[in-house]
Parts: sequence; C-alpha cells; structure tokens
Amino acid sequence: MDSKEPVWRISQADIVHNTAFSLFPYYNRSLVLIDGAGLGLTHVDQPPHTLKKPLDTAHFSGKYETLPTLLDGSVRVLNIMAQARDCQVKLTTVSTPTTIHVDCTYLALFVVSGEPSLDRLGESELVSFSAENFVQIYQPCSGDYRFSGGSVIVIQIS
Repeated sequence: MDSKEPVWRISQADIVHNTAFSLFPYYNRSLVLIDGAGLGLTHVDQPPHTLKKPLDTAHFSGKYETLPTLLDGSVRVLNIMAQARDCQVKLTTVSTPTTIHVDCTYLALFVVSGEPSLDRLGESELVSFSAENFVQIYQPCSGDYRFSGGSVIVIQIS
C-alpha cells in the first residue's frame, strides 16, 4: 500500500447501473442507503447484503469483488472507507431524538433529512444543520451528544 493513500474517506454516490464496485484491498467499507428503492450487494466469499430503506447499512471488505443489484431504480448511498489496519469505524443512524456517547479521533455527521440539531451535553452551544449537509466536528471527540429534529448518520473514526 502506498503511504500516500488516505487512511479514511467518506463520499456520497449515485448508483445507476448494476456495475461491479472498484476493489480496495486494504480497506473496510460501509455503505448507507440514503435515497432510493433499495440495493442488493453480492460479495465474493462474503455474505450478501440487502439495503431496503433509507439508513440501512452494509459493512464489507473492499478486497472482495462486490456486485450491486438495483431493486427498483437508482439509489444514493454514503460510502465510508477506512484502512483495515489503521482505523475503526462506528456508524450510528439517528432518526428520532436520542443521546449517544461519542469517543473517537474524528466525528463526522451526514444529514439525511430535516434540519437536525446537535447539543453536546454539559455545554450551552446548540448546533443546527440543513438537509444534506456534511459536517466534520472537532477532533478528538468525546462526550455525550443529543440529536433531534431530523435523520443523521453519525460516523466515528478511531
């Protein structure tokens, strides 16, 4: 592996054809369905996944061939890739008011819908986001955060 390769990356993609994914042999991948009627994923030497509704998630190794099957038209996904040897990724999907504990090096938020707010408990600052914003929060991150007002994908990378 080239030392210039990113340790992790997050992207949003539209999948419009049943075309094999690119291989990323040193990365673990997580795919979250954001919009669309669903997506099946078939992997060589790994169990298949079916993402039927928004916020459904699949975790798989990028070293195996992965073939998508669109269930009823194109879909939009959030793609999180992290080097298997250097990173751990924890995803939490939030669609109702809830509090989660965060303990990571990087905290990223992707707003799926609504205009959610984030409140770090014990602090007076309330942060609001617009739909489909992508926000990286300060690093390192630790503490309890309250989410309300929309659907959010919380990405913790350590």
